[in-house]
Amino acid sequence: MTKDVRSLLRLCSDSPRTLRFAVVLFLVITALSSLSAQTNRIPTGTKEGEFFIAGGHSVSGGRGNTGVFQAGFRVGRVLFQAPKGNLEYSVDFIPIYYIVQQQSAYGISLTPFNLKYNFTSFHRAIPYLELGGGVLFTNHDVPDGTNSVNFTPQAGIGLHIPIHSRSNRYFGVALKYVHISNAGLSVPNPGVNTLQVKLSIAHFGIARSSKKGRAPHSQ
Repeated sequence: MTKDVRSLLRLCSDSPRTLRFAVVLFLVITALSSLSAQTNRIPTGTKEGEFFIAGGHSVSGGRGNTGVFQAGFRVGRVLFQAPKGNLEYSVDFIPIYYIVQQQSAYGISLTPFNLKYNFTSFHRAIPYLELGGGVLFTNHDVPDGTNSVNFTPQAGIGLHIPIHSRSNRYFGVALKYVHISNAGLSVPNPGVNTLQVKLSIAHFGIARSSKKGRAPHSQ
């Protein structure tokens, strides 16, 4: 994991365009969210279901000239309330994972660990930060000449936007950094660092005990 953190820091230092893009995305997310406070809009126990697609390309810090595409779904649950938001645990199931390289590969992926901080103190949109890790199985080595089993530590910044007023269904957009590496299962292990844009449709199902006297949105 220390190697992955170093890779992320190296990516930011070696790729100023990448860093600027991340900063601009964060500023856009902040600008889209009103500063009107709204407390506990997603109560503890709320369940999230999400369908998503994501795609991107390799960046500096590992094997280059690699494209990625994935499609899957997420199930999550809000664990507890926190300052300005809440903490959610989720699992991603990704039955479609396609890697474009010299010998392109198809695979499936599971992300059993994903912690997501939802900033719920904004008026409508919900910005979030997330950190997770998973495993990727492919029919060919990724990168070429390494291993068909890889791990996928990742981090992201995103935004949930309600589809309409008082809706508990959200359109989502996010920028994710995903590191693909076999963690020393084979040598060499150059890994692939990717930046991916994620689009999603999510539904937050509020627990029955929290519905009484509450609405997903209050004007």
